[in-house]
Amino acid sequence: MKIRKNLANTLIYLSAYIGGAVFALIGGLFFLKCKDEDMKKPLKTALILFVVFLGAEAISFVLEDLFSAVNVWYASYWVNLIVDLSKIIVFGLMAFSAFSGNSKEFYEFDGFWGEK
Repeated sequence: MKIRKNLANTLIYLSAYIGGAVFALIGGLFFLKCKDEDMKKPLKTALILFVVFLGAEAISFVLEDLFSAVNVWYASYWVNLIVDLSKIIVFGLMAFSAFSGNSKEFYEFDGFWGEK
């Protein structure tokens, strides 16, 4: 099976934005089944971005508890909004740049759907 490189990279970034389980499924599929070594670069970038935003969301969660303890709810709202908007912007730009790359190249999968 073949898939265009720009579409595969877009799927990787969008799956990393959606969440860990989806990224594990899509990224694991591309990592295990793709023959091309160039696939590791967008996977590594998406993984690093995923971990950075996971850490930012964890810090946001801790700050939310801290702000709720001192009854400053609006600060918690703004912290969550900044983290969420930055995540949307970063992953959106990465997916758009991957999709807009006018690549005619394909990634080749091995052993897919009973192929030999």
